[in-house]
Amino acid sequence: MLGKSFTFVDSDNKDVVIKALKKAELSDEYVVRVYETGGKMKQNAGISFAGEIVSACEADGTEKKLVRQISVVIN
Repeated sequence: MLGKSFTFVDSDNKDVVIKALKKAELSDEYVVRVYETGGKMKQNAGISFAGEIVSACEADGTEKKLVRQISVVIN
């Protein structure tokens, strides 16, 4: 049972906001939609998850994967 509050995904940067966590439209993967509120690209924003993840990649708004891989650090 979850407590009164539970966070599935969180950002370590106040300018990087989690907009959504959803299942991908065409696969069994999950999509985390984020946006940057300060007007400048952030190079080292961290996103933490409640559970372990295997890999991550950048995707566009239509969920098409982009070439750049995103590093995954498991603490």
